[in-house]
Amino acid sequence: MNIDAAEKCCKNKATKIDDDDDDEDDVLLNCTFITDHNDKYRINSRFIECRCPYLIPHMKFDEGAEHYIIKTPVDIKIIKAIFYILKYGSTDVEDWLQLERIIQVANQWKLVKVPQCIIQRFISRINEENCISVWRMSIKYSPSDAKKVFEYVLYTVNESVKKRYNIDFFRLRSHDLFQILDADLLKIDSEIDVWNLLKKWILADRKERFAACRYLLKSIRYNLLNDAEKAQIKNDLNRMRITTGNKKSISWSTINEYRSQRDFILAFGGWEKTGPSNAAEVLDIFKNQWRSALTIQDKRKVAYHENIVIANKLYVIGGFDGTQYFNTVRCYDSNTREWMELAPMHHARCYIAACEIRGTIIVAGGSDGRTRLKTAEMYDAKKNQWTKIRNMLQRRSDAAACAMGGKMYIAGGFTGETVLQTVEVYTPETDIWVEVAHMSTPRSGLACVASTDFMLIAGGFDGINRLSTAEILRIGSAHTVIVQSMPIPRSNFAMCKMGNYFYAVGGYSTSVTKSVLRFDGKKWERVADISSGRSALKVVILKAWPDPMELFYEDVTVNSEPRSPCPKSVKSKEHSDGEINA
Repeated sequence: MNIDAAEKCCKNKATKIDDDDDDEDDVLLNCTFITDHNDKYRINSRFIECRCPYLIPHMKFDEGAEHYIIKTPVDIKIIKAIFYILKYGSTDVEDWLQLERIIQVANQWKLVKVPQCIIQRFISRINEENCISVWRMSIKYSPSDAKKVFEYVLYTVNESVKKRYNIDFFRLRSHDLFQILDADLLKIDSEIDVWNLLKKWILADRKERFAACRYLLKSIRYNLLNDAEKAQIKNDLNRMRITTGNKKSISWSTINEYRSQRDFILAFGGWEKTGPSNAAEVLDIFKNQWRSALTIQDKRKVAYHENIVIANKLYVIGGFDGTQYFNTVRCYDSNTREWMELAPMHHARCYIAACEIRGTIIVAGGSDGRTRLKTAEMYDAKKNQWTKIRNMLQRRSDAAACAMGGKMYIAGGFTGETVLQTVEVYTPETDIWVEVAHMSTPRSGLACVASTDFMLIAGGFDGINRLSTAEILRIGSAHTVIVQSMPIPRSNFAMCKMGNYFYAVGGYSTSVTKSVLRFDGKKWERVADISSGRSALKVVILKAWPDPMELFYEDVTVNSEPRSPCPKSVKSKEHSDGEINA
């Protein structure tokens, strides 16, 4: 049967396929692969003719047995895996070397869909160790995926090489390395990181890579280096005998712009002097200035809400607009650049506390405009569904929450009568709240943020005064440790951690403030202010945000109207004329 006839047959007639090797009486399995080790695999000949026409010339018909035979040196496991993918469009093979061998054979057999399927499996399991291998394979076998894989490489390669996770980096060809080091989206702390990456690559095989060094130096944006960094490169080059020390003998990158920032601190919403705000600003780390994130700005103004980011989607949960207490959840999708209205919470919540644990959002406490709440609920983003969970031990509005070790920690808050000093922990697996610690002082309108094994707690209101004090609580400890206080007291502010620094943004002191502080664990220092004074705002980290520069484009059309409206919140009878104190 020729190829055209085979394809026509497949289109016009569905064929039952069964590859159960133990069923020797099944007449449909009329073709057998026989390997060099005499392993056998049986399949229907029409399936081969339709799905793998490359093998048609290799099918030899045994008239006596009325059976087709294909002799091949390919391992039987590879053959089985290939035909499983052809039938079901997926694979359960875990071994990476075997998957690479499957790609090689499939490529030889001219099976385009098999490599694409495996590349998708690689992409779904991409990490710091294998990302360069996945990138190179995606270029060859799935070009449509190569861009997003390359962006992952650019995001992780600097840190992964520092931690010695990424062995494939040292096997890169000079052309591929230049693509990485020259990329505008390469995530680095400063331009000297580019030289440090290049130097490590050269020293891995100095004799063979010596000649490529001058070409690769063009990836370094020399004018962005400070004097000490320029001297470091000069000394390194001299020691490596790549140059005599004359900078002019080397061609550097002529680009004078900083590389694109990959992670951003987003300050969203809040309460200005005139009322609620819809401001959205991100911090440009390189230029130490806040810039309006025009494409992410929502038309709705909100304060005393919560923000969570999951899979490049920004969730705005609950809050207050001066009139209404919200139970709504709005979501900005960075891929579609649209706002969506999602399933509402069971309760309206202002002064809400929330965190994210393994892709699930947990919210607790707050106020519905009538009473302070002790209720809590959990949101499944995949199902767009809220589920009630066990109540907290205390009513808490104006509390602060973060996630550590797969658990939710919620600190301080206001019961309606008392400012709280306690910290509760919620364990999702057992649906149990436990009081685990006491802070050094009662705090309402405080902020907290998690680090690796501790949480930083700062600021707030103790019922009499606003606070500047800060303390840390380590996992497993019942006591906090005092750290350096902030320069000025503040409450109803926001806090986050990016890199090695904690940031405290906005809040209320004697009035709403626009000041931003940075804390390295030892001292606080002031950095660039946000554009206007705001309290009751939230800050989140936009990690590896796609197309980061589009955040600032004025001409990008953003649909701020919800695509799938949910029931409106019940309008509260309470109103606010400005700053709301615990």
